[in-house]
Amino acid sequence: MGGDLEKVVEPAKSKSDGKEVLIGTKLRLHENKAEGKVHFHDDASSLKVGIPTPEFYVQWRNWKSAPVNPLIFIDPEKETKLTLEAITTDNVVDIAGTITAIKIGDTYKKIDAFAKGR
Repeated sequence: MGGDLEKVVEPAKSKSDGKEVLIGTKLRLHENKAEGKVHFHDDASSLKVGIPTPEFYVQWRNWKSAPVNPLIFIDPEKETKLTLEAITTDNVVDIAGTITAIKIGDTYKKIDAFAKGR
């Protein structure tokens, strides 16, 4: 359905009051080599985040070695945000991922315009 290396990831499992709880959303991800982006899709909500491929891989490698929660990617074109959070239950570390619709504010736009091409 998508690009290269497509994977589907299920919500992370945690426990609350002794009961299993799902955290996050089922996400589909793939690399779109033509666009040079990694795409995350929440198909149930019709939301998508596109992240430049080099930025995704660098941020992921840095984050998984020192997972300061959460890892957030903003897609200003689609006005969406991907949040990845490490969840630990019974010494099992997993990732809870969600995509949410956002609006891009003026300060974000000004800083982004300043940083373009640098």
